[in-house]
Amino acid sequence: MRKMADRLLGAAVGALCLLSVLILAFMVFFIVRESLPAIREVGLRDLLLGDQWRPIIYRDAPSYGLRNMILSTLYVSVLAVALALVLGVGCALFLACAATERQRALVMPCIDLLAGIPSVVYGFVGLYIVIRAIEACGHKVLALPSPDGKISAAQIRSLCRSHYADESFEHTVQPGMVYLSFSTESGLLYSKAELEDIAAACKEYHLPLCSWTAHGWATA
Repeated sequence: MRKMADRLLGAAVGALCLLSVLILAFMVFFIVRESLPAIREVGLRDLLLGDQWRPIIYRDAPSYGLRNMILSTLYVSVLAVALALVLGVGCALFLACAATERQRALVMPCIDLLAGIPSVVYGFVGLYIVIRAIEACGHKVLALPSPDGKISAAQIRSLCRSHYADESFEHTVQPGMVYLSFSTESGLLYSKAELEDIAAACKEYHLPLCSWTAHGWATA
């Protein structure tokens, strides 16, 4: 009876393994079949080497380049492997050579728990929590060209108008603050009228105005 149960269990496990392989093969077949029309229309070279991904027509013809996405995936993967390698080897050496029995008893269950969580859960947390947090508070510095080191309200308005005129602006980092160096790196000072005009432009686009002066930080 026990041998029969073992055989049935082995047959069930084998059937489940075969089913998972068939499901994976079906997914690959479905993806390839659905991708063939796009590959024929765009071309494999333009699809893999193109640097613009605009499936919806904004101004010019739509573009389906995947190069930036592929490179970004490779960059993130290499960085993740590098960080994981350093942390993983370091933790392994610590647990094997330096940790006490009490420390192992505290750390090992945590490692086993983390190892048991499916990677899709971490991806879900990164997609819906980490990325949204970065989008909400992320920033990059845009240096406006200026021959004398000073920027003008017209430049701020022009930059904001061009940014919000792009129909894809929601998918980019949003303007968050205007920073002035007072005095400028070249030693020039803003006049009161220039500062008032810049402050009005910032209020127009709901941008905080921040300046570093000889007396410290100043905001408006």
